[in-house]
Amino acid sequence: MIVKVSKSRISGSVVIPSSKSEMHRALICAALGDSAKTITGDLSGDDVLVTKRCLEALGSTITVNGNTILVTPINKNTKEATMFAESSGSTLRFMLCICAMLGITVHMDGSARLRERPLDDLIETLIKNGITFTSSKLPFTMSGKVTSDNIEVSAKVSSQYATGLMLGAGALKKTTKITITGNIASKDYIKLTGKVMKMSGIRIESKGQTWIIFPDRNKVNNIEVNGDWSSAAFFAVLGALNGKISVLGVEKTSTQGDKQIINVIRSAGGNIEYSKNVYTLSESKLHGITFDAKNYPDLVPIISILLANAEGDSTITNVDRLKVKESDRLSETIKLLSQFGINSETDGSTLTIHGGKMVGGKEIVLPDDHRMAMSAAIAAVCLDESTTLVNAECVSKSYPRFFEDLKSVGGNVDVLSV
Repeated sequence: MIVKVSKSRISGSVVIPSSKSEMHRALICAALGDSAKTITGDLSGDDVLVTKRCLEALGSTITVNGNTILVTPINKNTKEATMFAESSGSTLRFMLCICAMLGITVHMDGSARLRERPLDDLIETLIKNGITFTSSKLPFTMSGKVTSDNIEVSAKVSSQYATGLMLGAGALKKTTKITITGNIASKDYIKLTGKVMKMSGIRIESKGQTWIIFPDRNKVNNIEVNGDWSSAAFFAVLGALNGKISVLGVEKTSTQGDKQIINVIRSAGGNIEYSKNVYTLSESKLHGITFDAKNYPDLVPIISILLANAEGDSTITNVDRLKVKESDRLSETIKLLSQFGINSETDGSTLTIHGGKMVGGKEIVLPDDHRMAMSAAIAAVCLDESTTLVNAECVSKSYPRFFEDLKSVGGNVDVLSV
């Protein structure tokens, strides 16, 4: 899809879609239960639809009726399945862990980019626990069953390794300990996993970096998925750059780590009002800041747009993990800023942005990365000259209605080609 984004005056409100991170976990917890459960939330975005299809490959039935999703348990007698995780790193890592814990042989593959994303620490952990792989890289067949009730895993590259094991342990009828060794990347996502498991009726406790999953369950019929702070970040930044926006549907008390975007905007001088789960952001005079991205890597592209419009220099530390996302987001962020006339550089772990005046008027060919595409659109709507974005359809990975929501608050967006 090719879209032309032109200068606009922003005003209005946006209701943020359901959290992709919570929906992945809620679908899995519901499907691994002993009885049908209802999830309240909108099942949208390519990634969560991939998780839905993978769970259906294990025998679950998932029926969507508006914002009501009925999930029946997987077939516990399933011995073998074939899955294609497309570009969803979450789906890949979670499903490998679930199948390993349940003893299901799985033939797994994904997109060209997914084949490049890291799995080494997870594969090493699973091999140590009795699992075999026909290859260390996708595509492969994984077989065997984890029998240990005390598993250690490194999460220095991705928190999803630990999350997958925790979710898989939630299907077992025994007490299981998952211990995370060393430093943890994006640790808030592991806390989020624990929260969703509790919401699903699973008894789970944490002691330091060890999570204990118990066999007893509470009777829960409905799981409610909250709004997505990762998606809200784009409109929050837009409000701080242009006009005034009210962001609805996200919770102040959320355990989603990306709610940190509010603190980032505020620390950069952004005007933010809050009342009853509504955040209203208005155009602000911004200044440079230092931000540690270790636990919030998904925020870096849109924070870079915020700081490109700030006075002075800004630094974003711990950006090395951006290289192994849906694209090499570190290189792509520097490239995008340059296309908008902003200088930046990196030493591999720190990104320095020299704030200034962004300029439009170019055609930008986007990588197949939803967060880069949405960041580019937010920047473009604030510029004097129109910008053409190529490959903009990739927003569907997490936020299919992004451009419609952008139009609803006054964004001048023209679809030139589908």
